[in-house]
Amino acid sequence: MKTLGALCLFFLSYSASADEALSIRALRHEESSPAWTISVDYPLFPGQVALNERIQGLVDSSIADFKRESAANLRAREATASAAEKAAPSPRHQLLIRWRTSMPGPVELSLLIEAYSWTGGANGRTTLYGINYDLRGKRFLALADIFTNRPEGWLALVAARCKAELASRFPPPPGSPPIFEAGSDPDPANYDCFTFDENAVTIHFQKYQVAPGSAGTPEVALPRDLAAPRP
Repeated sequence: MKTLGALCLFFLSYSASADEALSIRALRHEESSPAWTISVDYPLFPGQVALNERIQGLVDSSIADFKRESAANLRAREATASAAEKAAPSPRHQLLIRWRTSMPGPVELSLLIEAYSWTGGANGRTTLYGINYDLRGKRFLALADIFTNRPEGWLALVAARCKAELASRFPPPPGSPPIFEAGSDPDPANYDCFTFDENAVTIHFQKYQVAPGSAGTPEVALPRDLAAPRP
């Protein structure tokens, strides 16, 4: 199968103050074959080796996983489809990766990378990745690092606030318990995708984690000072 690929490179500079700026290499990778198309935008940061390895590894593994899944699904279709189905045109599989930053340095960096893939079936799959990094200390930041004030039992407090917000947006039928309750329980794995800025932390939930698929990927914003009253 013939494939075509291209890699484009752009340089961006985010200015956080008059004398400090963060340089970003914004890369675009495009690749196509008769069966699929790939369009990937992602950033790299000069001098930040560990951060770049994490981002590049995420991109590379997403592309490799997509190609494997696409090939497997095409083989399965070929083995099970009728002659008429095989003769009918089939849309090409698709992988899209995009990114945005809510905290572009110079001390802390917060990125959200969104990967969407479709390899057949009724719906595609969206996966979110939050990458948070201390640019000067050269270390990845966990959720506990972001809050300026962490009272005892802070994860339970985060979960309670998220549950209340989600319940108001996606109420269950009368008399029924929430059907996605476990996705917002105070388990660190439920809160591993987040971004932040100077004032707030945004929890990003995966599709189907806390609500029906029609809700997409819900977000809940919390103040960085957890001891502050809920806005």
